[in-house]
Amino acid sequence: MIRDLTASTPVLDAPAPTRGRADRTQYVIVEPGGWNLHHSQWGASAVLADIVAGPEFAIQRISARHKSEPDAWFGDTECEAGLLVDPARRVLLFFGAHRQVMHLDLRAALFQVLARTWPGWTVLWAYGGLADLRAYVGAERRSEDSPAAIPLVDRRAFPVSVSQFKAPWWSDSIGTLVTVRHAAGAVLVHSLDRELAPVWEGPALVGRMPPGAHQLDAASWPACGVHLDLGRRAVSLWTASTFPGWRGGRFRALWSGWEVTFWQDRIGDQLVAAGGAVRVPPVRLPAGAVRLAHLLRDAWGEPVTVPELAWLGGLTPVVGPVFAEGVSAQALAEDASSPTRTERREVFAILHGIAAAGTGG
Repeated sequence: MIRDLTASTPVLDAPAPTRGRADRTQYVIVEPGGWNLHHSQWGASAVLADIVAGPEFAIQRISARHKSEPDAWFGDTECEAGLLVDPARRVLLFFGAHRQVMHLDLRAALFQVLARTWPGWTVLWAYGGLADLRAYVGAERRSEDSPAAIPLVDRRAFPVSVSQFKAPWWSDSIGTLVTVRHAAGAVLVHSLDRELAPVWEGPALVGRMPPGAHQLDAASWPACGVHLDLGRRAVSLWTASTFPGWRGGRFRALWSGWEVTFWQDRIGDQLVAAGGAVRVPPVRLPAGAVRLAHLLRDAWGEPVTVPELAWLGGLTPVVGPVFAEGVSAQALAEDASSPTRTERREVFAILHGIAAAGTGG
């Protein structure tokens, strides 16, 4: 079950540790009467390997990370991933992994595995990023979460010319898929740069985009999407990553007078709203299972010759053009621990079942 966490807690500024550029990750373990905060410089690419074997290993991994003071939260634009485990309420809340974007086949396979390895738990993707983790524990909110602020990455997002704003047409890479239903009913499709956050432009976005197309056949999935219905004054958005600050007062002020809908990671809602103007590849669970199995095999140093990985022979993961996956060397150097042999076998058996069910094998 993937749900949006909508709780919000108004809080004050708090200092954050100073870090160099890295794959920064924040971790929280909720305990009776409180919670403990941990951090990692390089852990973002290892989040899936941290959680996929179940709560016991996840708590072990988090506990081994660097302990932080309770007020030592990273800023939202400084943190690539976050992970919270609440054993009493049986809640797993996380975001990130693989430089934030986790494409849809891998997401689908991952959440099927988590449903098996975290039985009885509520598994949540933190669409608001680190702010969702802070809100969960009632921690102090940093200044960039305040209604008057736009996340720093978005302050830089809007270019002087539309040539900087659009995705390169020589590539099949789509960052943000923007579809616009004009008042007369026609839909235009705009493929925008993956590094920008056009939704923070507000309604002025309509005049900032490069020329649109009436039909788009995409070779890969976008990282996120925005649909504008100009006649209804409605904006809808989804993401395979996070939209920090989208619930805040600044975002609502930008879209004042507009109906705002959040589709979580449901690209299908945008495809329906666009009335067939966009076609993307179907989400294939077997492909996601193969990707996840390869990732975990590398992360855990699992020999390819072990019997439970025999089904992977000859199956190469297909990785999209805007997707960097795999646990980094820095993350492995920081913590190369792995689940027990029994836990690893269970995870690979689940992935084998997913792949076999989808292929008829």
